[in-house]
Amino acid sequence: MGWSGKAGVPCTDDPRMWDLDQGGVDEWATAVAICRGCPRLGACLGELAALEEPPVGAIWAGIPFSKRGEPMTLSTGGQLRIRREQAAA
Repeated sequence: MGWSGKAGVPCTDDPRMWDLDQGGVDEWATAVAICRGCPRLGACLGELAALEEPPVGAIWAGIPFSKRGEPMTLSTGGQLRIRREQAAA
């Protein structure tokens, strides 16, 4: 039994886990891990690229986004941090 469309996909079954205004670091880390293992990840990444505005305060395609729509990382210490692109040397 596979996932067809978005029906039965964990982020639509329980969207609270993907909302950065709810839960905490453990739930967010679980949500990111679920996204990265989801067979729909490629489709979500495509949808993300097609958005006119970035997601706000949510995890989309395994990427947490701040309330300003900035991509973030979940650090080892359990803190969300704004992703900074590495400057070319």
